[in-house]
Amino acid sequence: MMKPLETLLAIKVLGLVDGLCANDRRVAAVLIEHFNRRTNRCDPGLLRIAGLLGISERTVIRSVKRLE
Repeated sequence: MMKPLETLLAIKVLGLVDGLCANDRRVAAVLIEHFNRRTNRCDPGLLRIAGLLGISERTVIRSVKRLE
């Protein structure tokens, strides 16, 4: 089970990863924030992520592919 401190550290590490654009980092942060530590699932939809960040769903898809 992931602990709250690990979530915070994961968000901080995003700033150190080379090769990610700003939207990649923002999408990653939203994914980390939506991670359910009890179920180990992360289920925000593309539309939800796009709406939260004010970007297109296609941009979210491209960012997720780069993050993978």
